[in-house]
Amino acid sequence: MSSLRLLSPSSVKSHVLNIPTKGAFPNSSPSGLPAVFYHPFENSTDAPGTQADGALATTESQASPLDPSDIEQLVSKNGFEPSWRYGMFPFDHYHSNVHELLIPYKGTATLMLGTTTTLSVQPGDALLLPAGMAHRCVESSSDYSMVGSYPRGASQWDTCRGGEQGAEERIRSLGKTGVEVDPVYGQKGETPVGDAWGL
Repeated sequence: MSSLRLLSPSSVKSHVLNIPTKGAFPNSSPSGLPAVFYHPFENSTDAPGTQADGALATTESQASPLDPSDIEQLVSKNGFEPSWRYGMFPFDHYHSNVHELLIPYKGTATLMLGTTTTLSVQPGDALLLPAGMAHRCVESSSDYSMVGSYPRGASQWDTCRGGEQGAEERIRSLGKTGVEVDPVYGQKGETPVGDAWGL
């Protein structure tokens, strides 16, 4: 039986991050889709934090670790395929052919999105990145890990570091493919992803 406890969607605090193209990184511009950073799980004292143009200090997590197997079972029911348990690359990169769901299950990290916005993340948070959104790890605790998942049936993700030919066309043609419901809540409207992506 899963130990995950979901907050009511109406009570969840979220950040909707529409970040325009920055240098060689497409971000939200080609797709018109924002990154969605939210806190759907009942296990932390803090809501998601975000800050533009600055680094947030990483501290020891006040959140209890989550069971990654429970996360994988949850997102699998909602159309996403869990693919790995790991941290995040320390260099700016994005995926041009797939959307990405990241759910931390232990430790803490400061992540950079779009080369402009930092997020302080810990267990209990969820982050949906649209294709094209640059991301990297700025710093993390030694135990930081997350479950990375992709829409079921999606292409094997590529790793782009800026300036790849045809990337923006792939992002535009992808649209919302594979994201039919909020990958945590399993429903369309009145959830953080449902509202932000117009599902």
